[in-house]
Formats: sequence, structure tokens, C-alpha cells
Amino acid sequence: HKKKGFKPSRGKTPGGRVYEVAQEILNAPEGGVAAVIAAALNDKEAPIRRDPRAFTMFSTRCRKKGDWSKCVEIFDAMRDQGVETNTIVYNATMSACSKGGEWER
Repeated sequence: HKKKGFKPSRGKTPGGRVYEVAQEILNAPEGGVAAVIAAALNDKEAPIRRDPRAFTMFSTRCRKKGDWSKCVEIFDAMRDQGVETNTIVYNATMSACSKGGEWER
């Protein structure tokens, strides 16, 4: 039973393309995030949009898993792929580094 007016958020719902990419990022080896993001952005059948909100979600998921280095990789990949970096994703990256004891990064 769905609540009246309920709309699942894009990307966070299991089965959504952005959710799949988030899982791929979480499963990627260290140093492998840029390749996952490039593949997702350039996927001919189901590319993800160059939307900072999706990347904020990626970073938040990695931060919650305690993987600050992937947050930095996500931020770097955003810049490399021409995705707008904003205050929210910057703060999510900073927060992850701080929690990981890597505040100088």
C-alpha cells in the first residue's frame, strides 16, 4: 500500500540506474571509482545524468560505509568528467575525510 502522493526518489530506489551505479562504486576496488563513473556516464543504453545530486548520493553512501577514499575518488571523477561540483558534494567529501582522519586531503 503506497501513501497518497508518495513518489520514490530517483536513484535511491532499489533497481534504479543511479542505485546500481552506487552499488558498483561501493564494490569497486580502490582506484576503480573513476572507471565506474565514466562507464555509467557514457553507457549507450542507460547513461546516468551529469547531475551533482546523484554524485552527492554516491559520496554519502561511501561515507556511511566509512570509505573516505572513494568519496575523494568520486569528487575527482566529477571534475574529470565535467560534472558540476557544488557545496553539498564538497561538504560530503570533506565530512568523509574528516571522519576518516584524513582532514588534510
